[in-house]
Parts: sequence; structure tokens; C-alpha cells
Amino acid sequence: EGPLLPNLEKQIKKERIEDVVEIIGWVDHQKVIEILINSDIYISSSLKEGMSVAVLEAMACGTLVVATDVMGNNEVVINDVNGLLFPAQDPLALANVIQKLIENQKLQSIFHENIKKHIGNYSWQCITKEHLTLYEKIVSQDTHKY
Repeated sequence: EGPLLPNLEKQIKKERIEDVVEIIGWVDHQKVIEILINSDIYISSSLKEGMSVAVLEAMACGTLVVATDVMGNNEVVINDVNGLLFPAQDPLALANVIQKLIENQKLQSIFHENIKKHIGNYSWQCITKEHLTLYEKIVSQDTHKY
């Protein structure tokens, strides 16, 4: 959806890839989860990113991740450990990392295992514990100043 949709549709037709590209538009969160669970690879091509909830959701669904090497993505995706990073605005590098991932079953297995180990660091329990620790440290420092 959006103003670029007609251009994307024209490009898809021009490249004759209608049978492999589907633009699904807006979907509710449950459908997003269903799509991620049924996907092999999630690609984040963001030029800028904060803490990417989309990347975390993909990992939580067990989907392999390829993402731009930008702040936010590179804090969650550890290159060659739990996913692959590529330079932003470099379509050839993106194609290469996708090919690397598709062709290497062992790497896929390693990433799946590491995602399972790593994703727990972003659970609400872990995030809450880290925030509480930070708040306690701040309060402790403030009381020593006065």
C-alpha cells in the first residue's frame, strides 16, 4: 500500500516475476506472525533502524534474518552467528548474503540454534530486569550526591 505501489506493480510486471512476488498490503498482527512462521528468510533493508521489533519478531518465529548493517539491526543480528548483515543500499551484497544462506544448510542450522539461544535476551522478563537494575543504579547514584 502507499504511493509507490503502482511503480512496484509496474516493475514486477516488467521483470516478469508476478508468479514469485506478492504484495500483500496491510495485515493484522496475527497474520504477520503466520507469515513469519511460514517464511524461510526475513529481510530487513532499512537505512535507519532503532531496536527493530520486526527483526525480533522474525527471530522469535524461528525465521532466519538478513538485515542491513545499521545501528539497531546490528545490535540484534550478530553477523555469521544468528543471521547475516549487509551494507545498506548495496543490492549485490544483499543478493550475495541471501545466496550464501540459501546454499548453506549447515549455516541455516547454526543460525536457528543461535536464534533460540539469543532471542530470550529480548523477553519482557529480561528487559524488565535490565530496566529495574538501571533504575536502582540511578537511584543509588542520586542518593549519594546529596
